[in-house]
Amino acid sequence: MSSFRISAGACLAGLAMVAVPVPAHAHRATPAIRLEISAATVPPPTVTVTAIPKGIWVDSTSGGVHGQLTVRTPVVIDVADSVQSLHVAVRGAGSVALSRIFQKDAAGWGGAAKLAPVGRDITLRRGADGQFKPVVTVHPAGP
Repeated sequence: MSSFRISAGACLAGLAMVAVPVPAHAHRATPAIRLEISAATVPPPTVTVTAIPKGIWVDSTSGGVHGQLTVRTPVVIDVADSVQSLHVAVRGAGSVALSRIFQKDAAGWGGAAKLAPVGRDITLRRGADGQFKPVVTVHPAGP
């Protein structure tokens, strides 16, 4: 019978490697799309963006993945491929425009594509083709 011994120092070194902290941004999903929300009015409004299921984040923050964000426009939000529905609601006065930002390819082509008409209350749902499309909503005319 052979005996196998590991020194206490080797055990502690192994545990130290396992306990390496992971930065908050490492828990983010890979963005399926980048959504640009730009102001269509002056002053630029603040919007609340809700994702179902949660899977949105602002690239410049280290807050991780969210289900809802309240941000000032203009802003670029990353959207995970698991998100099926997005709702953008303007807080206060104003309206916004939504565009999808395309990554630059090898030839340097990128750009943006408009996702919905300018509005204050915009809902997008992912279709069978994986693309977001606006959903028409009806709002009451009176109080």
